[in-house]
Amino acid sequence: PSRADFKTYNPNVSATPPQFARQMDYVKRYYSVVTCDQIISWLGGPSKLPSNPLLITFDDGYLDNRTNAYPILQERDLTGIIFLAINYIGSKAPFYWDYLSYLFVHTTKPRLELPLIGSVTTSEPIERESAMAALIERLKKLSDEDKLKYLIEISKIMEVPVPEDVFADLCLDWCQLRRMSDRIEYGSHTSSHPI
Repeated sequence: PSRADFKTYNPNVSATPPQFARQMDYVKRYYSVVTCDQIISWLGGPSKLPSNPLLITFDDGYLDNRTNAYPILQERDLTGIIFLAINYIGSKAPFYWDYLSYLFVHTTKPRLELPLIGSVTTSEPIERESAMAALIERLKKLSDEDKLKYLIEISKIMEVPVPEDVFADLCLDWCQLRRMSDRIEYGSHTSSHPI
């Protein structure tokens, strides 16, 4: 993404709203969307699931679940479940991959010497994406404390100041979650999203 339209780590966005709408049209036509309660009843006893059962799921708790996915589900009378990483709900704190993506999108340095992966070039989008993916892969297995230490170091190396509120609207808040509870269930995706 360009600096002006940065929203999140792009590989985590699996469909645009029009693509998601087409997917949900397909789902509505060929599947029977079920809820977690239906699955639990089926697992625990004599309840049956409809033919071609399908559970629509989302991970993490991003705001686009409300702004993009929820209206599409509502229009089609479909349900889903969001697995929430609860430390981020109503928080200005970003997931580490979003923070890292922000750094890569906003750095003006064409060559970087980064911890964990070494020397990288960032002149071309493909180079940035490759370096970012390699760094995310290395960071994901570290403790939250170590991730934070590296992210601060990387921010300094890249010379990218991160405004305090830049991630303020990245995730849902508790009021938004309550307003979607007519067709969205919620499950746990841990507190801080460790691997």
